[in-house]
Amino acid sequence: MKLSALPYLLLVTLTAPALAADGALDPTFHGGQPVTVDFLGQGAGAKAVAAEGGGRIVFAGNTAIGALNSDFAIGRLLPSGALDASFGGDGRVVVPFDLQPFNFDGAEGVAILPDGRVVAAGPVTGPAGGPPVVCGVVRLETDGDLDPTFGGDGRVTFAFTTDPGDPTETADETRCVALALQPDGKILVAGTAVLDDPPDGYHDAFVARLETDGDLDTTFISLVPGFWYSQGPGTNEGHALRLAPNGTIWVAGASGTSISDNDFALFRVLANGSPDGAYGTGGEVSFESGGPFPDAEEVLYAIDLAQNGDVVVGGRVGPVAEVPHCFVGRRSPAGTFVAAGWFEGLTDCAIEGLALQSDGLIVTAARLPNVGAADEGNFLIRRESPLGGSDGFYARTVDFSPGVNDDGDLSYAVALSGGRPVVVGTVDSGTVQVAGIVRLQTELVFRDGFESGNKSAWSF
Repeated sequence: MKLSALPYLLLVTLTAPALAADGALDPTFHGGQPVTVDFLGQGAGAKAVAAEGGGRIVFAGNTAIGALNSDFAIGRLLPSGALDASFGGDGRVVVPFDLQPFNFDGAEGVAILPDGRVVAAGPVTGPAGGPPVVCGVVRLETDGDLDPTFGGDGRVTFAFTTDPGDPTETADETRCVALALQPDGKILVAGTAVLDDPPDGYHDAFVARLETDGDLDTTFISLVPGFWYSQGPGTNEGHALRLAPNGTIWVAGASGTSISDNDFALFRVLANGSPDGAYGTGGEVSFESGGPFPDAEEVLYAIDLAQNGDVVVGGRVGPVAEVPHCFVGRRSPAGTFVAAGWFEGLTDCAIEGLALQSDGLIVTAARLPNVGAADEGNFLIRRESPLGGSDGFYARTVDFSPGVNDDGDLSYAVALSGGRPVVVGTVDSGTVQVAGIVRLQTELVFRDGFESGNKSAWSF
C-alpha cells in the first residue's frame, strides 16, 4: 500500500528544532546568551577563533598576569557553549613564554589540526639583549597539555632576519598575527617585521613556515631560508593570511611610502616561498578604496577566498579629518577590482574578521568602539552580499553587559561552525576585561528532519 506523504510531513514538523530569527543569538549556544570567559588573571581578551567539524570551538588571546605580564590564553568550548573540561581541566589553558621577567605576550592566530591538536601564534616579548618582540608559536595536545614534539616543550620563538649570519639584520619586532596549517601539518605564520635598516622604521610583511617539529622550514625561501618577505619598496604590513587549496599563500595588509601613508595591499606567495611574479608587481597588488575617500589611510585586517577564486578582504578606511569607516572589498584572482563597499562607524570602525558562507555571503566582525558614550562600543556583526552591501538578513550589535557603563566590547575574529557564525573578542565587563564569544543563528535547512546548512526548500 502506498503511504500518504501527509504523516511524514507532520512528523518532520513536530520534531524539527525551534526556529530562531536569522542573525539572532543561537538559542542552542549557552541558552542564546553571550559567553564570557575569565582566565583568572587581571583581564583577558580573545583575538582568534577556529571551529572543529564536531562543533567544538577554540579561541585564543591573552590574559594579564599582574600589571606587567600577560600570557597566551587558549580556551575550548563544547558545541553547547560550555567550557570543555577535557581541555586544560576546565576548558582554559594559559601558556607563558617568560623570556624576560616582564612580558606582554598574546596569541593573535589559532588553528586546529585534523587530530584535534591546537596551534596558536602571536607576538611575545623577546629575550634580554635580543629583539624587543619576537614571534611565539605554541602547539597543544588535544587535552591542552604542551606538545613536547614541538620545539621540545611545545613552544617555539623566532625573529625575522634578512641575513641569518648577521645579528644586525634581525628585526627589532617580529609581530606575527595570523597562521594557517598546511595539509602536511607544516605551520604558516604571517605578520609584520620592523627593521631599523633601511631606513629607520622600515616595515616588511612576512610569512614564515615551520616544520612539524617547530624548526624553520629551510625549503621555504625567497631570499632567506624559512621566510618570504615583501622586500619593499616603502613600508609593508601583513595582517591576515589564507592558504588556497592549490598551496598558494595569500597575505592581506598594507603598503605605502611611509608608516603613516598606506594603501590596501595583497601579496601572493607560491608554495615554495617565492613571490608569485604572475600576480601584480612582484607578487603584490596595492589599491585604494576609491569612492569618496581619496588619500585615505587604508589597511586590510581580514581575508577569505571565494569558491570562484576571488579574494574577499576587510579592513578600515581612515579619511583625513573624517570618521574612519569599515571596508569590504572583492578582487579577482588576477588582482583586478570586482566590488567594494564601506559603512560608517562611530569611532574608528575596522573589520577585523571575515568569513564566507557556502552560499557566498560574507560575515564580518568589526571593532566599533564609541569611547565618547556610555554603554556603547559593542560587537558589530554584519552579513554582506557577495558584491557588498548588507544582505538584509542581519546587521546587529551585541552588548555583553546591558546597562553597564562600558565601551569596550570589541569583536576581532569570526569562524563558521556548522554554517553558523562564531565571533570572539574582548569584553569590558565594567570592572575587568574578559574574552567574549557569541554564536549567531542562520537559516535552517531540513532534509529528512535534520539541520544541515543555510538555505533550502523541501525535497523528496
